[in-house]
Amino acid sequence: MPQKDTHSMNNHLSRRTLTKSAAWAAPVVLASSAVPAYAASQNPQYYGAQSRSIDPQYPDRSCYIYTDVWTTRAVGQEPAGFSLGYEPGEAVDTTATLTSLEFWVAIPQNMADSVTIYSPTSQYWTQTSRTTITEIEHYTNGTFSTDSVSSYYLYKFTFSGPKTNQVRYSGDTTTWPNSTIDLRFHGNSCAYDTIVPTIYSGYVANYTTENGAAGEVYLVGKQSQRP
Repeated sequence: MPQKDTHSMNNHLSRRTLTKSAAWAAPVVLASSAVPAYAASQNPQYYGAQSRSIDPQYPDRSCYIYTDVWTTRAVGQEPAGFSLGYEPGEAVDTTATLTSLEFWVAIPQNMADSVTIYSPTSQYWTQTSRTTITEIEHYTNGTFSTDSVSSYYLYKFTFSGPKTNQVRYSGDTTTWPNSTIDLRFHGNSCAYDTIVPTIYSGYVANYTTENGAAGEVYLVGKQSQRP
């Protein structure tokens, strides 16, 4: 499996949300459904969280450019990768089962002719699609927005690791086993020494819990980062 050199420390951000939302803002609840199997919580509220970093690089003399997107480092209070948890008083410890877990990256096409998935969790992630898009939904400053984009690819990666995991309150939340992802996108453009690229990325998950809750987590967020 490919090994990558050490990341620089350009941009590290974390995000948590209840049911459906996205990156780098205060938590928000949009929709959820819960039918708890016991009375410890009448309406348990679980959140999804991620720690995500990006690191675009200036092109070299041949116009080769690469951009790193990874979730292997804890950021702030959030553990590395994807996690589910709850705030004290809002739910109870339980076991969650993933219906699906994906990681999405929307990136300018000339920054992303190809991508490499690096170890140690590369065996649990598969690139399942690369499509050309003209718009992307994201969550910024407390509001869902849809941006129009030109000449962007949307890469989707699907998780095949463990489907069940314990969910604990926020102080004890841990990384969903093997859910970290470490990507390097390869492109060819000399233009990015003069502009600030905008990249959208994050986890998208659906889950159920042993005590009857269910939810969708949408952690795709927008970040403009100068190399």
